[in-house]
Amino acid sequence: MLSGGWIGFRREAVHTRVRVCLEVTGNYSLDLALTLQAHCQIEINVVNPRRARRFAESLGERSKTDPVDAHVLCEYALRMPWVPWQPPSSTALHLRAVMRAVEDLNSILTQEKNREHALAASEALPSLVLRELKRHQRYLQSRLERLRRDALRLVARDPKLDRRFQLMQTTPGIGENSALQILGELAVLPDMLDARQWVAFSGLDPRRFKSGTSVEQRPRISRAGSRHLRRALYMPALVALRHDPYLGSFYQHLLKLGKARLSLSCGNFCTPSSPCSDPINPTMAPGCVPSSLQTNLWHLTAEAKRERVLHTTPKEKNFCQRTENL
Repeated sequence: MLSGGWIGFRREAVHTRVRVCLEVTGNYSLDLALTLQAHCQIEINVVNPRRARRFAESLGERSKTDPVDAHVLCEYALRMPWVPWQPPSSTALHLRAVMRAVEDLNSILTQEKNREHALAASEALPSLVLRELKRHQRYLQSRLERLRRDALRLVARDPKLDRRFQLMQTTPGIGENSALQILGELAVLPDMLDARQWVAFSGLDPRRFKSGTSVEQRPRISRAGSRHLRRALYMPALVALRHDPYLGSFYQHLLKLGKARLSLSCGNFCTPSSPCSDPINPTMAPGCVPSSLQTNLWHLTAEAKRERVLHTTPKEKNFCQRTENL
């Protein structure tokens, strides 16, 4: 623990290497992490808030205050493996911010359209309100078009992002808007992550609950990841069910094994190498579509193609060969 506040911390960091463990708190933690990362004597570990909370509970901490959080993060840095944080590129951060703004505006536009539909069905309410809603919708659509043009310019200026963007659009179910939304979330990830880590980042990895032979619940997705990425994958997954022959046949196969339609299309997943994909035990086979789509995207990236030979299992290699033949 350092004394003297920020001035004492900077003075200490001049003479020796300092490790900083901080919790993700949106844009506030991002600016702090980038500022600290620019200092050559400072190492940073950025912790997922859920993991930090679970670690605090394991220490017996029931309260959540600033001093308690500081103590918990200090203990986390001392006891847990140190994972250095790798800052994303400025282009990736810009793209993610733009596409999240697009997501927010789309949500507002949908709300306005619903209000318009309700007002149009009523004869007692004034038409002035309806005209204002339509005017607001045109304004929102113009802002969405401007943000999408900015996102396309960002991607075009970065050869690496542009290649990923073009490859994504070759996947059935993913068009220009969906590719931008998905790429905005994936561009900030480190290049060395494998397919299962990508799926875990989106919160589509399975969470099992089993104790002995008498207690066993149906596997569900963990949701311990990016809700923005899960939302971006949902509609492309539904379209891929109709137009991707491999995903369509895989979907029908799992339906025959007794899986529910909603769980398959809404994000319960299996990866080619996970034990859940064993067809002998259909109750342990979470559905597949969004995560299989995301796995295909991982295999399409140039970095993943160079690295996957080193750390993929035979099942994943077989899966990759099938997807490349589509």
